[in-house]
Amino acid sequence: MYDLVECLRYDGGESPEKRDAILSDFAQADGSKVLLMSHAAGGIGLNVVCANATILCARWWKKEWEEQAMKRAYRLGQMRAVTFVTLFVENCDAERYKANAPDRKHKFNTRVVEAITRPDHEKPWVWGNLR
Repeated sequence: MYDLVECLRYDGGESPEKRDAILSDFAQADGSKVLLMSHAAGGIGLNVVCANATILCARWWKKEWEEQAMKRAYRLGQMRAVTFVTLFVENCDAERYKANAPDRKHKFNTRVVEAITRPDHEKPWVWGNLR
Protein backbone atom coordinates (compact mmCIF):
# COMPACT_ATOMS: atom_id res chain seq x y z
CA MET A 1 0.00 0.00 0.00
CA TYR A 2 1.98 3.03 1.24
CA ASP A 3 5.67 2.95 2.02
CA LEU A 4 6.69 4.76 5.18
CA VAL A 5 9.05 7.69 4.76
CA GLU A 6 11.61 8.32 7.48
CA CYS A 7 11.18 11.67 9.21
CA LEU A 8 13.99 13.57 10.90
CA ARG A 9 13.38 16.48 13.25
CA TYR A 10 15.71 19.50 13.39
CA ASP A 11 14.87 22.01 16.10
CA GLY A 12 16.23 23.90 19.09
CA GLY A 13 15.62 20.96 21.44
CA GLU A 14 18.72 19.21 20.10
CA SER A 15 22.35 20.05 20.80
CA PRO A 16 24.40 21.52 17.93
CA GLU A 17 26.25 18.20 17.63
CA LYS A 18 22.97 16.28 17.37
CA ARG A 19 21.69 18.74 14.75
CA ASP A 20 24.87 18.20 12.71
CA ALA A 21 24.29 14.43 12.90
CA ILE A 22 20.66 14.89 11.79
CA LEU A 23 21.74 16.91 8.74
CA SER A 24 24.39 14.30 7.93
CA ASP A 25 21.80 11.49 8.13
CA PHE A 26 19.47 13.49 5.90
CA ALA A 27 22.21 14.18 3.34
CA GLN A 28 23.25 10.51 3.16
CA ALA A 29 19.72 9.15 2.86
CA ASP A 30 18.94 6.48 0.31
CA GLY A 31 15.56 7.26 -1.18
CA SER A 32 13.05 9.71 0.24
CA LYS A 33 13.37 11.37 3.63
CA VAL A 34 11.57 14.24 5.32
CA LEU A 35 13.36 16.83 7.44
CA LEU A 36 11.04 18.75 9.76
CA MET A 37 12.80 21.99 10.64
CA SER A 38 11.77 24.82 12.93
CA HIS A 39 12.50 28.36 11.81
CA ALA A 40 14.36 29.13 15.02
CA ALA A 41 16.86 26.29 14.59
CA GLY A 42 17.27 26.52 10.82
CA GLY A 43 16.76 30.23 10.37
CA ILE A 44 20.25 31.57 9.69
CA GLY A 45 23.26 30.37 7.75
CA LEU A 46 22.14 26.83 7.06
CA ASN A 47 22.62 25.05 3.74
CA VAL A 48 20.48 22.01 2.95
CA VAL A 49 21.35 21.45 -0.71
CA CYS A 50 20.65 17.74 -0.30
CA ALA A 51 16.94 18.68 -0.21
CA ASN A 52 15.00 19.44 -3.35
CA ALA A 53 11.66 20.53 -1.88
CA THR A 54 10.67 23.08 0.75
CA ILE A 55 7.16 22.99 2.20
CA LEU A 56 6.11 25.86 4.44
CA CYS A 57 3.28 24.74 6.70
CA ALA A 58 2.09 28.31 7.26
CA ARG A 59 2.85 31.83 6.11
CA TRP A 60 5.15 33.85 8.34
CA TRP A 61 4.70 37.49 9.20
CA LYS A 62 8.06 38.38 7.67
CA LYS A 63 8.54 37.71 3.98
CA GLU A 64 12.31 37.59 4.51
CA TRP A 65 11.89 34.61 6.86
CA GLU A 66 9.94 32.76 4.19
CA GLU A 67 12.58 33.54 1.59
CA GLN A 68 15.32 32.33 3.93
CA ALA A 69 13.44 29.10 4.56
CA MET A 70 12.95 28.49 0.85
CA LYS A 71 16.56 29.24 0.05
CA ARG A 72 17.91 26.65 2.50
CA ALA A 73 17.69 24.12 -0.33
CA TYR A 74 18.33 26.52 -3.20
CA ARG A 75 22.00 27.33 -2.60
CA LEU A 76 25.31 27.10 -4.42
CA GLY A 77 25.95 23.41 -4.96
CA GLN A 78 22.32 22.44 -5.58
CA MET A 79 22.28 20.11 -8.58
CA ARG A 80 18.51 19.49 -8.83
CA ALA A 81 15.43 21.59 -9.41
CA VAL A 82 13.95 22.81 -6.12
CA THR A 83 10.20 22.92 -5.47
CA PHE A 84 8.63 25.40 -3.04
CA VAL A 85 5.15 24.87 -1.60
CA THR A 86 3.21 26.85 1.00
CA LEU A 87 0.21 25.19 2.63
CA PHE A 88 -2.83 27.26 3.57
CA VAL A 89 -6.49 26.80 4.45
CA GLU A 90 -8.89 27.80 1.69
CA ASN A 91 -11.94 30.03 2.33
CA CYS A 92 -10.69 31.23 5.71
CA ASP A 93 -10.60 34.99 6.32
CA ALA A 94 -7.93 34.75 9.03
CA GLU A 95 -5.73 32.61 6.81
CA ARG A 96 -6.25 34.97 3.87
CA TYR A 97 -5.28 37.98 6.00
CA LYS A 98 -2.23 36.16 7.34
CA ALA A 99 -1.29 35.00 3.85
CA ASN A 100 -1.16 38.59 2.58
CA ALA A 101 0.52 40.12 5.65
CA PRO A 102 4.13 39.29 4.67
CA ASP A 103 3.66 40.94 1.27
CA ARG A 104 2.07 44.03 2.83
CA LYS A 105 4.86 44.31 5.42
CA HIS A 106 7.56 43.79 2.80
CA LYS A 107 6.12 46.52 0.54
CA PHE A 108 5.81 48.93 3.46
CA ASN A 109 9.35 48.21 4.70
CA THR A 110 10.74 48.63 1.18
CA ARG A 111 9.07 52.05 0.86
CA VAL A 112 10.47 53.17 4.22
CA VAL A 113 14.00 52.02 3.40
CA GLU A 114 13.87 53.68 -0.04
CA ALA A 115 12.68 56.93 1.57
CA ILE A 116 15.55 57.08 4.06
CA THR A 117 18.34 55.74 1.83
CA ARG A 118 20.65 58.34 0.33
CA PRO A 119 23.55 58.07 -2.11
CA ASP A 120 26.98 57.97 -0.46
CA HIS A 121 27.89 61.49 -1.61
CA GLU A 122 24.65 63.06 -0.31
CA LYS A 123 24.67 64.45 3.22
CA PRO A 124 21.84 63.05 5.35
CA TRP A 125 19.19 65.43 6.61
CA VAL A 126 19.12 65.61 10.41
CA TRP A 127 17.52 67.95 12.93
CA GLY A 128 20.91 69.55 13.62
CA ASN A 129 21.00 70.93 10.06
CA LEU A 130 18.09 73.31 10.75
CA ARG A 131 20.31 76.17 12.01
